[in-house]
Amino acid sequence: MKKRKEYTVKGECRLSITNMGGKRTIRKENIKIFWENYGSVKNERGVYIFALTWRDSFVPYYVGKASGSFKNEIFAPHKLSKYKDILTFKGTPVLFFIIQQGWKNDNINKKVEALLTVLCYRRNKKN
Repeated sequence: MKKRKEYTVKGECRLSITNMGGKRTIRKENIKIFWENYGSVKNERGVYIFALTWRDSFVPYYVGKASGSFKNEIFAPHKLSKYKDILTFKGTPVLFFIIQQGWKNDNINKKVEALLTVLCYRRNKKN
């Protein structure tokens, strides 16, 4: 029997935000603080979930993949634009990281894509 790959889940990683004129936004200073607090995942690859937490629950709003590193992916300008729309809702922004241990570099993109597909399917599936 094949040995199953192990996943590491890192989260709830809180992201500080800045209020500017009544609008919540993510600035360079917020990103710098985030990586100071959660730098252990910045060079990893895998899938990440951008969610808002309110009271005792989490609402996932965006599921993305990092075939390169999380540092180069999750705060790219096009992602910040998506998060800006999400920040109009009530809640504290948090990130979850799902990292599979033991991937070889040549298989990383296929494995990350497969994990992303499963998560998106489950997110969209009605219970």
